[in-house]
Amino acid sequence: MTHGVLLNHLLPMLGERGVSIEISVLAASTFGPMQVAGRLGMMALEKRVSMQVICAFSFVFMAVASLFLFFAGASTWLIFAFVMFQGSGYGVTSITRPTVTVGLLGRTGFGAISGALAMPFMAAFAAAPTLAAVIWSAGGYSMVIIAAIGMVVVGFLAFVGAVMSARTKSP
Repeated sequence: MTHGVLLNHLLPMLGERGVSIEISVLAASTFGPMQVAGRLGMMALEKRVSMQVICAFSFVFMAVASLFLFFAGASTWLIFAFVMFQGSGYGVTSITRPTVTVGLLGRTGFGAISGALAMPFMAAFAAAPTLAAVIWSAGGYSMVIIAAIGMVVVGFLAFVGAVMSARTKSP
């Protein structure tokens, strides 16, 4: 949901902070390349670090990204630091999701499990622009960014809980 909130509201969010439309569009257009960069970084680390650790760091990257955005104002370098961390964190999350799912829940019924996990993920992404608009109307884009940080923290805690639960059930 965090990525959907930030991606769909990025242009007006940056505009509210005094960022030119040219810089805003350039920043938005670099999300894709940053997702690829994150995945390349993951490939460089995956033989030395577990997928669970890489996945955990993707949450950390997205939380740090939102902090950069919160404090960016019109600072071009902080805006691009936000895009770098958000894009790479989200890019890694989308790649680690199936691997971590198999690691936590096994291969039996993987298709059904993946489908069941995709439904809330897709629903959250679809609801994200509206949720951000509601939050914005209540408290502006600073509140939207704070909510995004909260969403990442909740996701991270759910991930850690799932990992710990799987470890206690393993023989």
